[in-house]
Amino acid sequence: YSVGMDVYVIQGRVEKNAVPSNLIKTSVGVEAYTSIRKLAASVAMVALTTSICWLFREHLELINIPLIFLVPVLFSATWWGRKPAYLTALLGVMSFDFLFVPPLFTLAVSDLSNFWGLLIFLLVSFVIGGRTEVLRKDAYDAKQREAMIRNVHDFSRSLSNKMDANVIAEELAQRCAENLKHEIVVLLPDKTGELQLCASCGMKEGREKLQDSDYAVAVWSYTHKQSAGFDTQVLPGSPYRFIPLISDSRVRGVVGIFTNKKMIAPEDMMVLNAWVGLAALALDRVALSYLSKQKEVSEETEQVRKVIFNSVSHELKTPLATISGAVSALLDERINKTLTIRQELLQTIQEGSMRMKRIVNNLLDSSRFESGATALKVEWC
Repeated sequence: YSVGMDVYVIQGRVEKNAVPSNLIKTSVGVEAYTSIRKLAASVAMVALTTSICWLFREHLELINIPLIFLVPVLFSATWWGRKPAYLTALLGVMSFDFLFVPPLFTLAVSDLSNFWGLLIFLLVSFVIGGRTEVLRKDAYDAKQREAMIRNVHDFSRSLSNKMDANVIAEELAQRCAENLKHEIVVLLPDKTGELQLCASCGMKEGREKLQDSDYAVAVWSYTHKQSAGFDTQVLPGSPYRFIPLISDSRVRGVVGIFTNKKMIAPEDMMVLNAWVGLAALALDRVALSYLSKQKEVSEETEQVRKVIFNSVSHELKTPLATISGAVSALLDERINKTLTIRQELLQTIQEGSMRMKRIVNNLLDSSRFESGATALKVEWC
């Protein structure tokens, strides 16, 4: 029993088959090839081809008709995939056998040569449909890779001139939300090392801020330099998936993607990881630039301090030497008996002390100006 406390249970080792079996990874960009709509379109193409061949049956030879039936097979494989192409091939063989191969209007084959012709036609159609499907998928994968490389290149160029961590976080959140169609949050550490929400994009009403449980997952990911949240081995109950911004073994922040407990496509994760790596490098560059500026300022401050110290030492050394020489002369009985010389030495001591007083007052005024304790009295003149 606890009051005012949140309890988080984190497993100590990676478990096999931790992802529930009812969660199936699906690609967002790949079409469902076996939809009823595409199968109906394949049937319509076969019907149209059959009608054309039937109308021109007197002008076509029997050996040319199977070549015409290969056309809808090619289109089905190119547009919709392998299974619609296989259905088109089967319907084409049945239509050709039923309407054009003797005996007509039956599926029987009287001539053995026609049987082998139908078998070869079916085999060729299946091969063409399968190979066209492979080529279609390869073309789609090539376009996806090209788009990913282009997005990564554009993001890299956009970060090349950014020297503010908050601007980099906003750029990362905006690009991820626009391309991945998910809500994105970016958390960066403040001066005390505590994570703060620096940028968000695509957040819906009611989720402008992270809940305490989701923030705890982000802190765990930042502290342990591992991904946490949904579809991971750590705290998978969270609707967010947090990915640390790691550069040169240093964590610069955390990126969170609101999955709503739905699997992210593998190609989207590849792009997201590439963007996260680029953003981590940019944040690392900003941090190193800040340290370099701090070092330059420190060196310049040290140089100014040395110059001021040498100047003050010189300014103080001159009146001290004058006062010391005058006091030594006054201690001499022969010089002390002469009234004129004694007056001159006393005047020299007075001038030296006034000079030292002026230098000390200047130093005190400078320190007050630097500390901001002095307020300017502004008046019209």
